[in-house]
Amino acid sequence: MNADSITTEQMNDELRQQLIDTRDRLLRELAEGAQRRQAESGFPVHTGDVPDAGDTSVATEQADIRNAQISRDAMELRQVEAALARLDGGTYGYCMDCGQDIPLARLRAASAAERCILCQSARERQYADTGPLAVARRV
Repeated sequence: MNADSITTEQMNDELRQQLIDTRDRLLRELAEGAQRRQAESGFPVHTGDVPDAGDTSVATEQADIRNAQISRDAMELRQVEAALARLDGGTYGYCMDCGQDIPLARLRAASAAERCILCQSARERQYADTGPLAVARRV
């Protein structure tokens, strides 16, 4: 690896600890989210005994937001776990697309990064606006 990449055991330890701290935070957030979700498992928490359409709409929106947060945290947790596995396997710090070193500054900013900036930018351009909303906007 070059000078911008992980060059010492100390840097590996620093990045490993950053990944572990992130994993632990995500696990706590997921557990808290699951507890909140179970505690609020019905609309009466938000709507009262006699809900109207507005109450139901707000309760549904809040549930959707909670579910999106849980999905986001679960996806980030998978990325962190994959980064820890790459660190253990000796492939951490290398771009999965081009094989070049991922600069240390990028790893410090996004410790679960799988790609260098150039490859990540290319991937984002390639897959930008391909979802159902993008298709609807083009019609």
